[in-house]
Amino acid sequence: MSAVADWTLLNDHWPAVTGAGNPQTTIGRIELAAAPTDPLTIYAMASDANSATRSVQGVYKSTDGGSTWTQTGTSSSFSGCSGAGSQMWYDAGITVSPTDANVIFASTVDLFRSTNGGANFTNLTNAYCGGPVHPDNHARAFVGGDPNRLLNGNDGGVYYISNAMGAASWIALNDTLPTIEVYHGDITANFAASASAGVAAGFQDNGSAVAVFSGDPSATPWTHVFGGDGIVSRIEPVLGQRWYASSQNGNVVVSTNGPNDPDS
Repeated sequence: MSAVADWTLLNDHWPAVTGAGNPQTTIGRIELAAAPTDPLTIYAMASDANSATRSVQGVYKSTDGGSTWTQTGTSSSFSGCSGAGSQMWYDAGITVSPTDANVIFASTVDLFRSTNGGANFTNLTNAYCGGPVHPDNHARAFVGGDPNRLLNGNDGGVYYISNAMGAASWIALNDTLPTIEVYHGDITANFAASASAGVAAGFQDNGSAVAVFSGDPSATPWTHVFGGDGIVSRIEPVLGQRWYASSQNGNVVVSTNGPNDPDS
């Protein structure tokens, strides 16, 4: 595979000194998407490098293949509870409707929809306002090229709506899909021969959980024991009474009475 020989800097109407190898103090991560119905229509969503939460700095639109750009959206275009339009260092993505170049869906903490080229956005998930969809949205995909049938991937798994252009009524697909990421796990001593083998695990943005088997290990429900971003879990291997769970920011808890009673 040969490399592209020449690149042309396409940053007309972007913030000053963007590109050309200049150290950047205003723009962080940039997400790009082209319209399937018009390859000359391109969108860019940029993060604010000066914001502690890396919120959306702006949405930009080009209708000439990237030669010139117009800013259509700002950080105030993204609203909702608890930093809905933030965390672009982690939650970021933009997808254009398969049938309308003016309709875009943008992922941040929440998922947003714009029907006017990025000038205004509607929050479709409102995760921290009691919405039915998990926060930290990352991925979007239309089913069969249908602009209403949208799959949404986030830290809670996969969600689906059949009316993406209307009132969002989400369906969680996680009951039948193994969507949770295990960061780290541990098993009790003599796991293979134990009559009550146990396992502990931390799940990405889904807390920590334990399971104890009666007889040979088989499918069994997990018991949630600690919240946050579940990370390292450990089980003391001799007596098996001390079970540890942890989360982000250095939080560690322990149960001294088996798996189900963690104490901070």
